[in-house]
Amino acid sequence: DDTHLNPETQYGVLRTNQEKILVESGIKYTILRLSNIFGYGNFFHVGNFGAIEKFIDLVLNGGKISLHGNGEQTVDYLYKDDLMGLIKIMVNYQQNKIYNVSSGQSRSILQIAKIIKNIALEEYNIHTEIIKLDVNIKLPNSPYIQPKKVILETSWRPSSDLESAIKKMMAVYLEHKR
Repeated sequence: DDTHLNPETQYGVLRTNQEKILVESGIKYTILRLSNIFGYGNFFHVGNFGAIEKFIDLVLNGGKISLHGNGEQTVDYLYKDDLMGLIKIMVNYQQNKIYNVSSGQSRSILQIAKIIKNIALEEYNIHTEIIKLDVNIKLPNSPYIQPKKVILETSWRPSSDLESAIKKMMAVYLEHKR
């Protein structure tokens, strides 16, 4: 939250510059630096699907989960319900702060694919395969951010465990598919 940023991508450089402009502007602000968000909202097919949403879509439509690279790259996914809970808290919260917001738990893409594969089998008797493409390519991990400051300074805690959230998402997907 308070460490010096050293962005590795043009996107990261732009975000860092935006934060600097906001902080120096003199207006009140609260900046939330978010990890990867997953979960379906009120508008089921609106927005960009991340890996979890894509994997669920593939599996529940009879496809195979394709992983690019060796699957060992890690990602910290924050469930959208947890983010919405934090936003409700932050509406009336202290200003001029920057918070890292994540679940604090990174998992490999392969672990996530296996969770979805197992839920599909156990809950819906759907058999699927996980296929690794370009196995020799090692893809980078998502930046690891700790939510320590936001947890210490607010009443917020990331409450959802990944497997339960994915089960819920799969049920919602099938309900809307009918």
